[in-house]
Amino acid sequence: MLHDSRFWASITRLILLAGGTVLIQYVIGFGMALLVWREVRGRRFWRVLFLVPMMTTPVVMAAIWQTIFHESLGPANDLLDMLGLNRIPWLTESGPALVALMTVEVWQWTPFMFLLLLAGLLSLPKEPFMAAAIDGAGTGAPSGR
Repeated sequence: MLHDSRFWASITRLILLAGGTVLIQYVIGFGMALLVWREVRGRRFWRVLFLVPMMTTPVVMAAIWQTIFHESLGPANDLLDMLGLNRIPWLTESGPALVALMTVEVWQWTPFMFLLLLAGLLSLPKEPFMAAAIDGAGTGAPSGR
């Protein structure tokens, strides 16, 4: 097994998939958590909206994403056509399939990362933020939860 090139290619794709998606999910999830951690209008609405991809049934989402990435009928290739680019065989070649899989993975699991990071932000004590505001620091802390 250790001398098989297909094994090492699979391990490389697995590391790329896992590492890449988790990194992207962390960055996007942290940005989303920071947006609703502060006092913003309609933050409860945004919290619920950010969780929708995680709450939808995976089977339904698989069918929808398969339609989006369909080689001849999918909107992803229609968008590429409008931009004057070549169509991509999203689900039949390994490179584009990895990109499509990473897109779906990030879309579905970023809300979970958002939820974890928001919980961490909400657990921070307010006193250091109030002390910093008294000392003249910026107003980045939320006033309520």
